[in-house]
Amino acid sequence: MHWVVAYDIRDDRRRRRVEKILRAYGFRVQYSVFECGLGAAHLARLRAALARAIKP
Repeated sequence: MHWVVAYDIRDDRRRRRVEKILRAYGFRVQYSVFECGLGAAHLARLRAALARAIKP
């Protein structure tokens, strides 16, 4: 299944962490937009990784 992930993160450090995670799962479409082809298991891992990366 294809997913489009977009973000708007002000903090540079968090933004770089999110970008690094998303590059591992998909490809950049625009500056803050990625397209990812993920199954259910990979989607769950991506969501967990992103939640850890943006947690204050």
